[in-house]
Amino acid sequence: MAEHVLLVDDEPNILRVWRLELEDRGYRVSTAATGEDALALPDLATVAAVITDQHLPSMSGVELAAELARRLPGVPVILTTGGTLDPGTASEPGVPHVRAVLGKPFFVSDLVEALEGVLGARA
Repeated sequence: MAEHVLLVDDEPNILRVWRLELEDRGYRVSTAATGEDALALPDLATVAAVITDQHLPSMSGVELAAELARRLPGVPVILTTGGTLDPGTASEPGVPHVRAVLGKPFFVSDLVEALEGVLGARA
């Protein structure tokens, strides 16, 4: 069975490109435009990894990651950002599950490499 990856970004074009690339590599992909939409997904419990933008409407990517850690302990999160992110963010108490941070723009191959790295680290 394919690994289930959740993509969260408020830019539809970004979601479309990432989804197609990951599906072409055999992943099962769900998408959401907001943290609230992500948390409401009916198959959230099957997610193996999450890739989320830091800058989302109403709930930041770090806030989403912290909530996901409560609901899905151990599920790794990759945080993407078009701005600057405090280097300590990923190691703050409550968000240790943020396993990688990618600054936009980046190549899709960088995203795939980060994803494969966090999924491989779980094994």
